[in-house]
Amino acid sequence: MEPVVLALLIAIVAALYASVGLAGASGYLAVLALFGVDPLAMKGASLLLNGFVALVGTWVFHSGSWDRLKTVAAIALPAVPMAFLGGLIHVPAEIYLPVVGSLLILSAVRLVWPTGDEGEDRGGMRIPIGAGIALGAVIGLAAGLTGTGGGIFLLPALQLLGWADPKEAARLVAPFVLVSSIAGLTGYLCSTPHLPIGLVLWAPAAIVGGMIGARAGRDRLNPTMLRRVLAVVLVAAGIRLFIT
Repeated sequence: MEPVVLALLIAIVAALYASVGLAGASGYLAVLALFGVDPLAMKGASLLLNGFVALVGTWVFHSGSWDRLKTVAAIALPAVPMAFLGGLIHVPAEIYLPVVGSLLILSAVRLVWPTGDEGEDRGGMRIPIGAGIALGAVIGLAAGLTGTGGGIFLLPALQLLGWADPKEAARLVAPFVLVSSIAGLTGYLCSTPHLPIGLVLWAPAAIVGGMIGARAGRDRLNPTMLRRVLAVVLVAAGIRLFIT
């Protein structure tokens, strides 16, 4: 019964995160830790699940419209080496976990704060290439330092900078997370070639949940609702970092 419950929770996490363009790394880590999965295998399992859900999100959000992938490339490419660099840097957990957690919670508050452009569709806005490269490098470094795919930082950044509305941000973040997750998983497998057998059940659950969430985010959730869902995800991730 426990494996089924774990797979169900993974599917729910994938659906919630995928609805806003994320892949759920922080959520998977929390669930796997709750069920006592080997800590050595948790990071690899989370990155693999993250990659599957990010692939689903990329396909759903970009199906029939791949024009903005050039913008994603400008953000994602500098993130890959910086994420590798971030993985080499050791920052004491008592410093970076509370800092990152605070940033996520503050971003959530800002996203639900009433503004004059609430719900406005800004899809198609051009992101300055130079600024996009700089943002990708910074978030890639943050992703390496925290052991996540980086989407949890990129998504609110795109909206807070006014570069994308919630649905457009979800479209941009999904392929970014896919690239960073693949890079992270490759590094993990080179140093620790160990993945839990439970992935045989968890991966299909994550893919199904990711498909449901991504389609809901693309077709059914309006920008205001997406902001609220994202805010809940950010607060949950922030609290988890504090608890960790």
